[in-house]
Amino acid sequence: MKRILAIQGSPKGSGGNTDVILQEFLKGAQSKGARAEMIYLKKLNIGHCTGCYGCWVKTPGKCVLKEDMANILEQIRRCDLLVLATPVYVYSMTSLMKAFVDRMLPLIEPHFVKEGNSYKDPSRYKRKYNTVLISNCGFPDVRQFDALRHNFRLREEFGHSVVVGELLMPAGVLLKIEGLKNLLADHNKAFFQAGVEVVEKGRILPETERTVQKLVFNPEVFLQWPTGYGMKRLQQQGI
Repeated sequence: MKRILAIQGSPKGSGGNTDVILQEFLKGAQSKGARAEMIYLKKLNIGHCTGCYGCWVKTPGKCVLKEDMANILEQIRRCDLLVLATPVYVYSMTSLMKAFVDRMLPLIEPHFVKEGNSYKDPSRYKRKYNTVLISNCGFPDVRQFDALRHNFRLREEFGHSVVVGELLMPAGVLLKIEGLKNLLADHNKAFFQAGVEVVEKGRILPETERTVQKLVFNPEVFLQWPTGYGMKRLQQQGI
């Protein structure tokens, strides 16, 4: 697994908590010889899918919209690992990432097949791409990732990709608080280790995923202040 394409879907770009996790993951992968390319969706011109189905009828496998998505689709086809990184926004992915995922439609064939009790559109290309999902949320419980995880697992179930790991960090807002660096040392090591594992072993190990999901303090502390304000209080107190 040498070629990694990382798609970062946070509106904050390189300044957000999602990017903290992603950059450490990529450092781990690169330490084992992987080549990584970063794409920040906020910097590109990628419009919403219009549902015209031109990529199925007029120009099979290619979107009829003339902007930045066409080149990315080619990069997806060539990569060994696709990393999709998005914070949780209202129990799901950001609008930037949703638009990107929708625009991957040209990679799918325009006909139904049946497997068991499920109907699906098969992939246009035989070669499946491995995927790692990276996310963080402000809430202190992993259930906030359920809708996001379900979306990506359905893509795997329907044969479009193979999910080889998830780095899901609850209370990810803590990553940017200076006074918590020591408490989050295990998390940062796990982000890096996940990159090492996905190159050496082909997937992120379950114990590494569990480390990322581990809370460093009692989640009841979140109930003491309104959302957002509580994080400022924590930062002021160096907690």
